[in-house]
Amino acid sequence: MRMLQNICLLPNLHLLIEGGLLDQTVEVYELSKEAGSLSEPIHVIQTEARGLSAIDHTADKIYMGFQGAMNDVRGMIHVYDKEYQFLSKIYVAEESCSFSDLTLVRENNFLVTNHMTNDGLNLISTIDLEGETVESIEPPFGQ
Repeated sequence: MRMLQNICLLPNLHLLIEGGLLDQTVEVYELSKEAGSLSEPIHVIQTEARGLSAIDHTADKIYMGFQGAMNDVRGMIHVYDKEYQFLSKIYVAEESCSFSDLTLVRENNFLVTNHMTNDGLNLISTIDLEGETVESIEPPFGQ
């Protein structure tokens, strides 16, 4: 049995679940109204990342926050289209971090994240999705 780090239900009733820390995958399951359990995933996204910790989406894109990758410790966000094809990668931190939230704001032009570094530092980052630039600050209300 595996630990579930993050689960997201999309409007199309697709359920996203991290496949496993070492697998570097996100599995996509389709929910139905019939009672029963999930069987096989309808799609497996090969992420090359690990530690899925937050997800948000628009009508045409899915944003997934990862702690890093096996060969890259930087915290990152992967962007996928609705067919689960990889579009881009945005680095948020210079070290591994765990996202507690991803929220799209300002007509989905900016992504605001709350994440914690390995040193326990809590940061808020604003990502300009058009320019893929990141600005991070410590919360003004303290740790």
